[in-house]
Amino acid sequence: MNKKRWGLLARVIVGLALLSYLFHKVDIAHVWQGIRGVQLRYLIPAFALLLFGNLFGSLRWKVLLNAKGIAAPIRKLYSFYLVGFFFNMFLPTSVGGDVARAVDLSRHTRRTTDSLSSILVERVLGLMALSIMACLAMGLFFHLNPNRGLLALTLGVTALLGFMLFAFFGWTALNEKLRALLRRISYRNLGERIDRGLVSILSYRESPASLAAVVLISFLYQSTAYVAVYILSLSLGMEISVIYFFIFIPIISVISMIPISLNAIGVRETAFVYCFKWAGVPESQALALSLLFFSLMVLLSILGGIIYSLRGFYAGKEGAKEPE
Repeated sequence: MNKKRWGLLARVIVGLALLSYLFHKVDIAHVWQGIRGVQLRYLIPAFALLLFGNLFGSLRWKVLLNAKGIAAPIRKLYSFYLVGFFFNMFLPTSVGGDVARAVDLSRHTRRTTDSLSSILVERVLGLMALSIMACLAMGLFFHLNPNRGLLALTLGVTALLGFMLFAFFGWTALNEKLRALLRRISYRNLGERIDRGLVSILSYRESPASLAAVVLISFLYQSTAYVAVYILSLSLGMEISVIYFFIFIPIISVISMIPISLNAIGVRETAFVYCFKWAGVPESQALALSLLFFSLMVLLSILGGIIYSLRGFYAGKEGAKEPE
């Protein structure tokens, strides 16, 4: 068994171990009772809000592409986004969706390097916006949830990301040394390819307005997810202010990015239980909320899979047509 398979197996084991711990700690009967009692009238608007939110994700991607002079209809980018969700959910890697999006965009634009760089920059700026929102929420509403550990973690992650962005985009001497080092890698022109990618990414320094717009759009994109989770809490009969969702969900999202389990299974549920207990939410309700949210994300991914399948179906029909 190679290292990748061992790594995948380890992540599966960690996820199952975390879930086993939660299921042992939390009364599963109460969790199941809560899920069975879900008020269905809340599920449709929550799912619709998640779908709508992905328009903001597609829009921030389009802003970055426009900065490169790449024309791509928002409709196409939206479909690429949903297909990316499908591959993220059902492939044993956290970057499968990004690779799928890059492949789709490359086929549309014939600009592979710029396609990859746009996705990487979008990811990093989205994570930066996520961290900033968490810091703002923790700072403004610290009196509601005086948890110094969570505040320190959030501030630490944000400071680290801010330093990395400054070093990458503002530290010219460092970039030149990095590029010179990479160009020495001669294996299959790998160094040259990475260098082209860095040049493509660094070119965004010439479009600060676009970078700022991406961060602002990211706030809207993430806010739709927070409100969607709040609506899901209503379906479980939870009585908790929407403010807590703007405090906890960014933190949960950052924690869920730690690559120690497959698709954050177990990590996300543990984070939900840990964070929401500070707002007085019973562990069984917090776990039920996490599982319900994950179910909608799976449904969103399946929709992306359907789009991907239909794309292949119609391509096959067009290919089967006889030339006139």
